[in-house]
Amino acid sequence: MDNTGSPTPPLDEPTLCAWAKAGEKLRAEALPHGRHWHLWIERQGQRHCLTTPSGAPRVFRTLETLARRLLELNVVDLTITHPPTVAAPPRARTASGTRLSSFNQEAWDAWFKQQILIALEDDSPGIDYREVSKEAQDRIRKIGGQHARPKKC
Repeated sequence: MDNTGSPTPPLDEPTLCAWAKAGEKLRAEALPHGRHWHLWIERQGQRHCLTTPSGAPRVFRTLETLARRLLELNVVDLTITHPPTVAAPPRARTASGTRLSSFNQEAWDAWFKQQILIALEDDSPGIDYREVSKEAQDRIRKIGGQHARPKKC
């Protein structure tokens, strides 16, 4: 589908459902928008962006959710458009051609091996994962983090 052209009328969920039930020939295009996906529908040569009741573009958190919704409506013609990727800048290298890095792999390996030996030699009883998980959830609730959920009754 072409991304150019004049603005198109918004498309709400009830209209999309009505078109699908009427057997209209619909083409869909999934466009990434940051970490989310927007859905564009083409019907009779005209593109429509699926919107919420407030008129904002409908956001799908995952491509799987978007595809599942289309299958529920029996829309099987889906194009997934990815924006062009930008190549990462080249990493700095020394005169001999090796990469410059402040990370010391040998020191990290030694530290990691030491931590494993300490853990293997530790005779104290382990902690049940449910206790650790409960403690982590309590900490998240206490600070009101992004993933804080209300406590179950």
